[in-house]
Amino acid sequence: MRNTRSGFFEEPEFRAVLGHLPDYLRPLIEFCYLTGWRIGEVLPLTWRQVDFPAGTLRLEPGTTKNDDGRMFPFAALPPLADLLTAKRERTALIERESAQVIPWVFHREGRPIRDFRTAWKSACKAA
Repeated sequence: MRNTRSGFFEEPEFRAVLGHLPDYLRPLIEFCYLTGWRIGEVLPLTWRQVDFPAGTLRLEPGTTKNDDGRMFPFAALPPLADLLTAKRERTALIERESAQVIPWVFHREGRPIRDFRTAWKSACKAA
């Protein structure tokens, strides 16, 4: 059985879909586009896996499709570094306002993002 991927977005197509997504989903989807990581790897991503001083992201062994850990040097990709910095600042603001700790990098006003298929399908159709 071949595990060949198909259905890749070119950047203009991606930007068109991104423009139709709800605000809370845009950083998540852009992160996936920039890193190539699977959504199942990204949704549970927590701030303890982001090392701002080193400029790296870490996936622990056992959390990836092949069970190997993975490191991504996000500092080498300025749009990704900017995205993560903005997400950290927004998360810190919500934490202060709500007096709660938000462990997830990608969330919806402090709640984990679980399923967004309807929003994704609507954005694709609109684009």
